[in-house]
Amino acid sequence: MLTHGGLLLIMAGAVVTMKWGVDGQLSVFEGETAGEIQVRQDMLTLLDRRDQSRAQFELTDGAFGGFASADFADAPSFDKNGLRVEVVRYLPDSAATERIVDDNPRFQPAVAISLSQASPEAMWIFGDEPAALGPVTAALRVARDAAEMQRFLQDEQNADSSSVGKITVTYQGTAREIAVEDCTAQAIKLDGADLSVRVLRYMPHATVGGENGIVNASNEPVNPAVEVELIGAAGTEKRVCFANFPDFQSMHGQEAAPDVKVVFHASQGAKPAAPLEIIVGPERTTFARFNQPGLPSQTQALAVGQPVATPWGGQTLTLHQRFDHARVDRPLEAVEPVRATRIPAVLLRLTSGQNSSEMWVQRGIPRQVSVDGAPYQILYGDRSVPLGFSVTLNDFKIRTIPAGMPRSF
Repeated sequence: MLTHGGLLLIMAGAVVTMKWGVDGQLSVFEGETAGEIQVRQDMLTLLDRRDQSRAQFELTDGAFGGFASADFADAPSFDKNGLRVEVVRYLPDSAATERIVDDNPRFQPAVAISLSQASPEAMWIFGDEPAALGPVTAALRVARDAAEMQRFLQDEQNADSSSVGKITVTYQGTAREIAVEDCTAQAIKLDGADLSVRVLRYMPHATVGGENGIVNASNEPVNPAVEVELIGAAGTEKRVCFANFPDFQSMHGQEAAPDVKVVFHASQGAKPAAPLEIIVGPERTTFARFNQPGLPSQTQALAVGQPVATPWGGQTLTLHQRFDHARVDRPLEAVEPVRATRIPAVLLRLTSGQNSSEMWVQRGIPRQVSVDGAPYQILYGDRSVPLGFSVTLNDFKIRTIPAGMPRSF
């Protein structure tokens, strides 16, 4: 009777564990502390980043975690702080794609162009983001009005300049502009101040060299910078000022003038011109300018779908599309057949008041979203269960066999 009773008790305990037990994983590194386990149970977690409060919703439908796509007529949903989240579709495996759409609420021009032979496929170029079309670098310049467009077309930005630029020194509330050449040979004393400034060197292509020093990589004006020396009553200080990054200064030596601000303005002629510049302006006017060393620039008007000749070995340039409100959209697509290392995903519908939008969320990859100005984070993943206590891994030791495989830990 004791033996059979003991067997029945063990079996009953197994049933209770199977039905009501919680089986999870606790991941913790040596020296770290954790207080939650991850349970293999599909959950949606909505984190309100304003107060770090969160809501969890269990995805109980049998489709989740399965190997077949599913659409939900009666979408599982939950609400938090007036935001309603509904599950519209489930994919057993997914992959992110990329496309350019023209629905950005802010003004963000972009063009799709191709260069025959070098890049027969169209490539999107955004403002301030040069791209390579085969061996040719292309850049997009945006004219905000007709006057600026005219300046761009007259090539004022790339006109020759007798000076590499100016530095603006602001001290005790007074700003003074000095040409780089004027303070290179000798230090210039600021009027009415106990401070002198001298330019030690001009670097058209400043970059980090050995031992984190700033060196000049070439004579091309890629990243113009100057090293200046400030001489005051407290001592001497050297700074490296970058034209493209006016708020960043590299300083070495004694900090003798902490209340002095130095800004380097590279001349317009010092700004690099890409071999191919696409100039877009108001009323959807678009031009291409071809820049070759030692030769005058060539400018041609562009129209969508009409190739134009280039100075590069008979190649033609084609403008395929132009967007004024471009943004990068990354929708998900189903992957078939399902991969061994699959990434499930769910399509969610977010509703707040009269506003509604949809977004894809892949399993294990949190998404940030703003709804009516409120920041949220959405995660599709395992359920987190608080332990009610914390676990600290104090020490971890592992032994391996000669081949390197773990033997014991």
